Amino acid sequence: MAQNLHKLWLLRFDSIGSLYLDKEGKGFVVGPIVDYHFLQKRDGVPRVAEPIDLSEFRGPFQSVTSYLQSGLHSELKLYAERRDDLVEGVDEDLACIEFGRKAIKGALELCE
Repeated sequence: MAQNLHKLWLLRFDSIGSLYLDKEGKGFVVGPIVDYHFLQKRDGVPRVAEPIDLSEFRGPFQSVTSYLQSGLHSELKLYAERRDDLVEGVDEDLACIEFGRKAIKGALELCE
């Protein structure tokens, strides 16, 4: 298992995203990330009641920085457009949610 994982680790791509078959079906290309982990809670339950288009944050990405920033930007979009869904059931002080938004903005500055 370790040898196979090592072989995979040695593979390098020119961008970050999910692998897709190319149009001819003979090779692979890197495209948008398929995983919607940022739309689900840890238990797999959706974080927002209504669907939201976050496709602009799926890549593919040309750098680790742009990949990390996309996740942060998607969180800010969720906060801006679906804040009520995110705070539903939060028993803690809602100031905690605002602190998280500010922390994300700070993280974006660090990415620069």
